[in-house]
Amino acid sequence: MRGVPGEPPVVHLDGQRTWPAAVREFAEHWAGELGGSSECAGDLRFPERALAEFTALIRSSPVRAYHCTRLLDEEAADIRSGGLRPLTVDLVEARIRAACAGGWLTLDEGEALLSGNAVDCDRGQRFGQVCAVAGRSLLDEDPGAVEMLLSTWGGEVIYRAHERTALGARLRSMGTPAIVAVNLRLRAHSRAPRFWPPLACLFTGRLLGLPDTWGDVFFYGPVAAADVAAIWQPGDREYDRHARLPKR
Repeated sequence: MRGVPGEPPVVHLDGQRTWPAAVREFAEHWAGELGGSSECAGDLRFPERALAEFTALIRSSPVRAYHCTRLLDEEAADIRSGGLRPLTVDLVEARIRAACAGGWLTLDEGEALLSGNAVDCDRGQRFGQVCAVAGRSLLDEDPGAVEMLLSTWGGEVIYRAHERTALGARLRSMGTPAIVAVNLRLRAHSRAPRFWPPLACLFTGRLLGLPDTWGDVFFYGPVAAADVAAIWQPGDREYDRHARLPKR
């Protein structure tokens, strides 16, 4: 497993043996306090001080997350060598122009995507972020949550306006589903990532055996190539173990 030399081991929400002792102690304490108060992890109610305490405990360790997408071969190679870049207008335009240059899109299709993508509408949400999922169990328990991301090239800001058009069908024919496993270094950037539900809920919910112990991650800043642990695609054992994900 790749990581950054000198950093603590990667923490996997799905693998309790990877949890640092202080994280486990926190989760055990609050599992005792909140057990029986909620039917799912996202509804656990923590005092603000406890959420801040957990953030301080976890921020020194890289945390595993999963970026769900659909990639052309050259894009997968670019991520392996250069990492993941946050969403920007320049990134979207570069992907579309590269797809045209590679013969995946016609120039007219490229222009339609350049004029019809939703980046400008998303500046308050996805702009400047790498979006991912914390909790691999989502890929088995609720694969529909990522089905469109894996089935349609470009991400939501490109395909959303074209889902029911001929151009949308073209986007569904491009590329290959991909799960990009990343190790997020939570203190690497000046702006802290957002987790929803908060990570304290997910770790405590996992100890309590609650359903839905996964959540969205909004990471501000790039993910370095050294923190891209793997890219799983159909035919890879790690991808195929999730039987309900798209196969092509």
